[in-house]
Amino acid sequence: MLLDLDGTIADIQAEPSEAAIDASTLVALANLAAPDPLGLVIVTGRSLADADRMLGPLKLPIIASHGAEARVRGFSLPEAGPSIAAVRESIEEIAARCPGVLVEWKPYSAAFHFRAVPEVGPRVWEALCAFTQACPAFRIQGGRMVFEVVPTGISKALAVEHLLQVPRYSRRRPIYVGDDPADEAAMAIVEAVGGTALRVAGEHFGPSVADFDGPAAVRTWLAALLADTDEIGGSVKAAIVGG
Repeated sequence: MLLDLDGTIADIQAEPSEAAIDASTLVALANLAAPDPLGLVIVTGRSLADADRMLGPLKLPIIASHGAEARVRGFSLPEAGPSIAAVRESIEEIAARCPGVLVEWKPYSAAFHFRAVPEVGPRVWEALCAFTQACPAFRIQGGRMVFEVVPTGISKALAVEHLLQVPRYSRRRPIYVGDDPADEAAMAIVEAVGGTALRVAGEHFGPSVADFDGPAAVRTWLAALLADTDEIGGSVKAAIVGG
């Protein structure tokens, strides 16, 4: 069970720091993870420290920073790539030309949030395209009203691909739940090995293709899984590990 955070189990907020996970969902995640019936791993673009803040006091298995950080037993990531600090001056120059845009600094990336000024989105995109052409060690990761500058060799998809080669995960059939373009690439990896991708409606996935109409529906689904331990041990487990 591979779960994104923002837009999947946590509601999208204009200020990323305001996003939170309610206590009942934390209880569900803790109980689903404790006996490990589903092989639960959080997969998020947030930094490991920030994801831990949202999930606290839980310390769940996690792939963070779009695959640049991980805390999963028996799993290690390849080299994270160049430091975002090396291009901080260039990033700040772009931000200065895009008033109203919030720049969120992470250990390996910088995210340009333009939810408050959506009309500035095309200007941010053009500036970042010019930047990545000049600095090919970085790429642009699109999201829900956000463009993020990340190292070229880092992505959720690559991290998930590596995870599914680890013995304790390679024997399971993966289910990925997510809501944005970074998740969609990881979903393709999951579906290529016979897994299931579940999409959450929002700016990226429309209602016609979504399996959940929003994070609240995902939270209800997680609670339902927890409520029926026989289901976790039986049909759901069979669906994930192939019986």
